[in-house]
Amino acid sequence: LPSSPPINQEFRSGSITVTTTNNGEAWYATVHLLSKSTSKQVYTCRTLRQSTISALRPDTYDIRIQALGMEGLTRAHLIEDVVLEAGAALDFSHNFTSGTIAVGVTHRGDLADAIVKIYEVTSQKSFGGGRTHQRSSSNPRLSVLSPGTYEVQVQGLGAHKGKVKIFTLALAAGASITRTVEW
Repeated sequence: LPSSPPINQEFRSGSITVTTTNNGEAWYATVHLLSKSTSKQVYTCRTLRQSTISALRPDTYDIRIQALGMEGLTRAHLIEDVVLEAGAALDFSHNFTSGTIAVGVTHRGDLADAIVKIYEVTSQKSFGGGRTHQRSSSNPRLSVLSPGTYEVQVQGLGAHKGKVKIFTLALAAGASITRTVEW
């Protein structure tokens, strides 16, 4: 029998390393790898600072990174059309930015129960907030948010039901803002 010519097929895999930080420090995130050729998610992981995804077949991918432990309009990042060739090792990084808003509620110096709602001003989407309770573990209520301008609504509970305070805060990357509402 005549022999067939050798098939020149490349079977080597490649790897993608994704590094995530927040304000320059190691930060937890989820990484989702989506194949453009199959339109399917092929890999998901949770990472602290860096994750290497190896044994990937050559393809074009989208990489979706979502920061954990923070909220806001910029907690997700998409890297599109990443071409991975056989044997290649690609590195990508993204630095998220955030700040903190802490809202406390008191009455005559004692901690007071309230609901704190935080809205990003432009989109009116709700982020962060929660109930303060009369405990130091939740009063002030701490929210880690992406930079932006936020409207904060504080609604009294219990003896302070019906009381409402509304104020606006501009949060910069790395900033910590604390406000106390006194009933």
